[in-house]
Amino acid sequence: MFGKLTKSRYNKDIPYVFHAKQQVVAGCDDLVRDWFGETLCSLCNRLKEEEIDPNSVSIFECFDSADVEMPKQAYMSCDGKWREEQGLCEGHQCHGSTVSKDNCGFRDRDMVNVVT
Repeated sequence: MFGKLTKSRYNKDIPYVFHAKQQVVAGCDDLVRDWFGETLCSLCNRLKEEEIDPNSVSIFECFDSADVEMPKQAYMSCDGKWREEQGLCEGHQCHGSTVSKDNCGFRDRDMVNVVT
């Protein structure tokens, strides 16, 4: 039982999912594309594969009580490209997380699949 309680899915201090949102038509919040990933890495890697411009999306950390928009610096490099995996960990740390590539709090989650 203790093992289950320490798994990330049971940890209320970290997001249960990451949500990327892209407006299809500028200024129209009703027409959007959505992607959901269990980790920031899986979500950003998928968006990178689909050649989605990081400037065109907003990424949210979804908690039980609220969705919190992440600053673009957490997932976008200074030159306007997607951060690499290590950079995503660093970006997430700047945003207040304690995760790192060597000590990832999301290892029990699906690190690849993203739902659209």
